[in-house]
Amino acid sequence: MEKILVSGIGGPAGMAVASFFRGSGFSVVGTDISFVGSGLDGFFLVPRGDSPEFSPALMEILRMERPLLFVSPVTEELPQVARLKEEIGAMGIRMFSSDPHPVDIANDKYLTACALRDLEIPAPRTLADEGLQSGLHYPELAAFVDGLVVWDYFYLEGRSPSTSETVAKFFVDRYGAERIFIAIGLWGKEKTVSPLELSQALAFARRGGARKVWITPNHLLTADHWNGVVRTLRVKI
Repeated sequence: MEKILVSGIGGPAGMAVASFFRGSGFSVVGTDISFVGSGLDGFFLVPRGDSPEFSPALMEILRMERPLLFVSPVTEELPQVARLKEEIGAMGIRMFSSDPHPVDIANDKYLTACALRDLEIPAPRTLADEGLQSGLHYPELAAFVDGLVVWDYFYLEGRSPSTSETVAKFFVDRYGAERIFIAIGLWGKEKTVSPLELSQALAFARRGGARKVWITPNHLLTADHWNGVVRTLRVKI
């Protein structure tokens, strides 16, 4: 019997997907952040979809189960899942996902509004103008300053470190790498950004074209954070 892996199996979308495939004669294995014990042919607990631990855990499950199809209906997982698309496909496992860049845009209201504006599709004025949400207007500021500082406080905003690539790319494409400073914040709602998460955000920001990065605040930086930064900066892109 062919096997389907469905993430977020405890949610309405996950349950609906599982019900459809089981009714169609497929074996269904599910994942979720809390235990779901009925109506499945297998189940795995996984970290939250916006955790840096999610991708390694998912790949380990996929290697063990080797499903015909992987379905992820969980919004928080999509940025990481999109970045695993080629690796999962190389295993012979089918999945449906857009590329990382459009996924990141769709997962961020401000970037979505800016993308709509670029396509000349009406978007709310409170979101359409770059920087307006913070009382600034980047296009006008750019005419009077040498550089712009963009706050990338992904942990406070509930984003994964991978979204730093899209934030950097968005502003670098518009204003140039020499004029953009990406400020990565270490604050979190419940805990400080870990050394691993900082290294990941820095690597993704560089991949998005950032060449000038600030890390703030200084008092939250530990020796492990600094060591991770050094290792990341030594990697050529």
